[in-house]
Amino acid sequence: MKRLFIIAFLLFGSSCFANKLEPERDSTKKVNLILKTDVLLPVITLGKSHTGEFSFTVERLFNKRHSFQLTFASFGNYKRNMQLSYGAVTQETNFDEHSIAIIPEYKFFVSKNKNHTGYYIGASAAYLLNAQNNKWAIIIPAGVSYNNTMGPATLSYHYKDNLQALAFGIINGFQYYLYNHFVLDFIAGGGIVAGINPLFESPQFIWRLALNVGYKF
Repeated sequence: MKRLFIIAFLLFGSSCFANKLEPERDSTKKVNLILKTDVLLPVITLGKSHTGEFSFTVERLFNKRHSFQLTFASFGNYKRNMQLSYGAVTQETNFDEHSIAIIPEYKFFVSKNKNHTGYYIGASAAYLLNAQNNKWAIIIPAGVSYNNTMGPATLSYHYKDNLQALAFGIINGFQYYLYNHFVLDFIAGGGIVAGINPLFESPQFIWRLALNVGYKF
């Protein structure tokens, strides 16, 4: 529960960033489709996850100052095996968690001079799923009593669940182009997340921070 909140906190919202890159000059003869990935996500989750983190975004540009993008992200991939001893009693624990996010976003570019370039504002939503499959085993040797259980015995516990949440908020950021095709998009923002099943007792504030790089067709 706490882990999904941190993930949602990292995977939803808006802000700004600028770089001296060459902006887009002419988009009338292009497909106006951008494919990009968040290079900041693996850095944010460094040390918190034992497997790869990645995101994939498709952005469609239209009407010179508007765009819509859809992001799929895989994160919070956490696996850990632990063994603890309480005297003669041994506890073996296996944690296995995995999270995904699907994030649709609308962007309005403020500048009237250059198509789909520079500072933008917009709105965002997100569907979040955290899958948990955790197991515990307490091994009690012969002649030892543990929690009113006399060994030899093995006490097993298994927790498996899919926690789901929805988030809504606002975004802002900067998007620039290098040689009309290579894209740099820094996005940040904030919003509200609430559980579906439910994950949280009440809605909570979350934020999003991403540095997307990609290619414009």
